[in-house]
Amino acid sequence: MLFYRMAATVCTLSIAGGLTLRCEASLVKPFKSKWTGNILEVSTSTPPAALLVIGADGKRVGAHPDFPISNVGLGTEINEFLIAEVEQQNITNDDPNEPPGPSPTTGWYVRIQDEIPHTYLVQIRGINTKNTSVRAWLDISNVPSPIPTIRRELFVANGSIKEFMITTNSDMHEITMERQVRPGELAASIDIACDLKLLEPDGICQSLKAKADAAAAAMKRGNKKAAKGVLNAFLNELKAQRDKHVKEPALTILREEAEALLKGLDGGRKRK
Repeated sequence: MLFYRMAATVCTLSIAGGLTLRCEASLVKPFKSKWTGNILEVSTSTPPAALLVIGADGKRVGAHPDFPISNVGLGTEINEFLIAEVEQQNITNDDPNEPPGPSPTTGWYVRIQDEIPHTYLVQIRGINTKNTSVRAWLDISNVPSPIPTIRRELFVANGSIKEFMITTNSDMHEITMERQVRPGELAASIDIACDLKLLEPDGICQSLKAKADAAAAAMKRGNKKAAKGVLNAFLNELKAQRDKHVKEPALTILREEAEALLKGLDGGRKRK
């Protein structure tokens, strides 16, 4: 990441053809920033999924939301923070179901200097339909090892945007990451899980999808009681199918998304 010092103004006086004063601003040689404090680090894994981190003041760092992302995850970067950097890293997808074998793809990595308690919105923009993960951790100054990494699995599809809320308190060596789920996203995640054969047979897919749709409809009507009842029924059925008809990471993703919707109904953070 490069920062520029204050601009210097250079003026020249010319007498040819009349007295003329011309001034131009020039940038002094750029210098590399130095990390002098605590650092928040966020990254995504395969398959291609672009990462954007947004601060409470609206400043952004990561994949520029107004530009397309290639099918291997490469995209245009944006960095509006004072001290931050974004990196696109070539990583390998070792999924044996994607011949002809491991294929290069792009992971996104963001680093932000974090000195006081902060809240960040993390957006994951899907490129391919599959499961991926987002990780976050804190590097604290004068502490020999970073705070343990938080990792969340998620389903993405081309054009989808999934969100997480990260809260940091470097002084207390604390970091949390919560899913932010829209009502319709649970049903979309079920579709992906079924397409990937992480949830089967079709009867189980249809039953869970019906409950997710019913919960979304109840929330749209403002009927919290009905929505809670359907979501709890969804969680009970999901638990009953554990180790039978639902595989990881679908089990964890669907459970956490349903729990996030319940938390929103109880007054926690929720998306509109």
